[in-house]
Amino acid sequence: NQEKSVLKVQYGNHTLDSLILDKGVQNFRLSFPSFAKGRTQTELFLNGKILDTLRFFSTTTPPLQIQFLLGNPDFESKTLAEWLGKSGHSVQMETVVSKDMGNTLKINQPGKADVYITDPDHASDPSIKKAVAQGKSVLFMNAVDAEADTRKINQALDTNWKVRKLSNDASVPLAHQLTGLPYEWLPSLRQQIIPGYPIAIDRGSSKVGVSLINETYPLQLSGDSIAYENLWTAVLAELQPTLRNTLTVNAPLAKHIRATLQLNNLSETNATLRFGADTVTLQSSPINPASAEALIIPHQTGWVTCQDSLEIFIESEHAPSYPFLLTQAFVKAHSNFNNEPEKGEKLHSIPDGFWLLLLFLCFTALWAEAKFN
Repeated sequence: NQEKSVLKVQYGNHTLDSLILDKGVQNFRLSFPSFAKGRTQTELFLNGKILDTLRFFSTTTPPLQIQFLLGNPDFESKTLAEWLGKSGHSVQMETVVSKDMGNTLKINQPGKADVYITDPDHASDPSIKKAVAQGKSVLFMNAVDAEADTRKINQALDTNWKVRKLSNDASVPLAHQLTGLPYEWLPSLRQQIIPGYPIAIDRGSSKVGVSLINETYPLQLSGDSIAYENLWTAVLAELQPTLRNTLTVNAPLAKHIRATLQLNNLSETNATLRFGADTVTLQSSPINPASAEALIIPHQTGWVTCQDSLEIFIESEHAPSYPFLLTQAFVKAHSNFNNEPEKGEKLHSIPDGFWLLLLFLCFTALWAEAKFN
């Protein structure tokens, strides 16, 4: 990149994500929640000029069973519960009024909870501790004092949240005119931060999230339901329980270039996988019988059916990314020939003198045959 540029991914006229690239070589990441079922096509733009088309296939995830555990009902939790219910999830909201009294609100016939949403004051609640011990997901919202609240959560659930104060103001501005506590998360290998927002998810034996946003319901009141949906869809995606029968592949895939399909958390072990018109053999993992992989070499372009319910897009030889993918495959295939031997390792190659002797013997045999015949 020779100058500062704007990179963005768009769906029609709607910008899904964007960033500013500085001059020079740099890594970047664009992210956005999937917003449609089935085949989806988006465009990648650099300074208003289209670079490439990004295609992916989305499937619906099973509805979540969500339980709220709060001390006092507020507009933030009520708005979120209503949105979750309208999105097809089942919700149960328990509000503790006093020691022996409480209220319960149910939406869409909730069952056993997958995700718990609570506040830091309930970090030591037995039901929250039990949920974490069972591998359930928990999200803490309505934080007031980031340092004190994270300390409560760390002590109760053996997490390792660390924050750093940004200013002495009561709040700091966020995207879409929202506000948050004046703190930021310190980097941690186990924790995933929701892009653009001070919400982080700790990925341990269970998923524990903490939000430092003051309130998100103003998005709904102002009519910006898309921003509200994008925010909470991104959060739920991180809190989602591990799905069964998942398939992972590094896109893009291209015609005649080998690729690997990775299958995880299989409910049953199959020996083969259907990919387009081909039947591909699955190689099970020797350490995890619920994982397997398949090597494929696509022979057609466009959307190709995988099993019965998935589709994968295969690029043609004329795609902008094809030269890069071809070079990448060539380098990978020949990398073994360029590996230097490790210290102490001997290369078992045939000496040049052996080939010279063999060539001399061949000429001698030809000379002898001609002479005696």
